Amino acid sequence: MGNLSATDIAGYAANAGFTGSDLVMAVAIALAESSGGNPNAVGDQSLAPTNGPSIGLWQINVGSRAHPDLADQNLTDPPVNANAAYAIYKAAGSSFASWSTYGNGMASNNFAAASAGVTAMQNASNGVEA
Repeated sequence: MGNLSATDIAGYAANAGFTGSDLVMAVAIALAESSGGNPNAVGDQSLAPTNGPSIGLWQINVGSRAHPDLADQNLTDPPVNANAAYAIYKAAGSSFASWSTYGNGMASNNFAAASAGVTAMQNASNGVEA
């Protein structure tokens, strides 16, 4: 599977539970974290096993100091990764603070693409042609 579009990522994020402006931010974060929508992205390998690796669109960190409970999930599967991201977001009080690309501003570089992707996904689900 190659890189996913912002529209595809928006669909997975919406199905996981993200809504409104947080849906747009979730897509922007996924684009930033996964180098443009690569569902097979694996990062932080040098930080394993305590602080990595991080896997998939939202770079879910399965290190022993992060989310080892998610290590047995197929995090390269976009719906699984989106559901894990939403669970982390909700556990943090509906906050994106767990993602470094949110804190360092990298996600904001993808905000326009994310917004367009969310709009396209919503239009498609409402039967509106682009």
